[in-house]
Amino acid sequence: MLVISREHPSASHHHALEVSMTLYVAVDCGGTKLAFAAYRSLTDQIPICPGFTITTSGNYAEDLESLKTGIKRAAIEAGYSPKDITAIGITLPGRLNAARTMLEAAGNVTEWVDKEIFRDLQSAFGCHMILGNDGEGQALAEAILNPELAGKELLLVAPGTGIAIARIHDVDGRMVSMATEGAHQIINPLGSTPRMCGCGHNNCWESYASGDGIEKRYGKPASELTLEEWDEVAFWMEVGIANCLSLHMVPIVVLGGGVIAGQTHLVANLAKRLGSRRMNTPSPDVIQSGFGERAGTLGALAMLTLAA
Repeated sequence: MLVISREHPSASHHHALEVSMTLYVAVDCGGTKLAFAAYRSLTDQIPICPGFTITTSGNYAEDLESLKTGIKRAAIEAGYSPKDITAIGITLPGRLNAARTMLEAAGNVTEWVDKEIFRDLQSAFGCHMILGNDGEGQALAEAILNPELAGKELLLVAPGTGIAIARIHDVDGRMVSMATEGAHQIINPLGSTPRMCGCGHNNCWESYASGDGIEKRYGKPASELTLEEWDEVAFWMEVGIANCLSLHMVPIVVLGGGVIAGQTHLVANLAKRLGSRRMNTPSPDVIQSGFGERAGTLGALAMLTLAA
């Protein structure tokens, strides 16, 4: 859980952390790839080097080396030395331990669980570093870097390889970001054909509406689905989001993630479905994240912004 102060620093404020910084490296760790970007400022939305990705192997030792290589490359492509890096933000696809130093549960990178990620990277770079959940980071990016959503309660739903979910809500006058494990709600317990999820259970929401689940169901990536196939996916997305809203009553649903990118018809479909669905809460506004492929690394940057 991360707390956003009502007086959270913005572009017009002086950042104590930023004064001593020369380079911020943001890393988004997904189920199949690592995304890297480098920024000069905590308020920037465009990296100073072209963003790039490295495919993960699922083996922690190999992926750790890829993380180190990518962080160094991000600095070099930005025109810096890796020694100039003084802050690294990293988002991870799973539940972190209380100290936020490692994953204690993850459906898509199971070999990373209980590995000392913070310690291993800290020893390599020796700089200020923050780890966080990927959904939490993307929700923070919307709440901090998107001026239209600043100070508003929202639910971030971002289907990628899995489904990242986080809630921004008000607690005693403070905006709190909290990741949820809603992706692993059992959404179709009586399904005639069980769908195995990466977490090891059958018929989780993730196995119906994530990129990995969609590809297993249709034998092709989400970007190649027909409109009829998308309509079936929209049904399961609607059910999962409605379930989340019954637990997390917020007025705005922000749709992000690689599965949603470019699918404006899906956003409109879901807005219509949720608008006509009878729920105990008012129908939410459904909007698409404007950050696109940058959302993951901007989420890592937002976590550093929060710590400033």
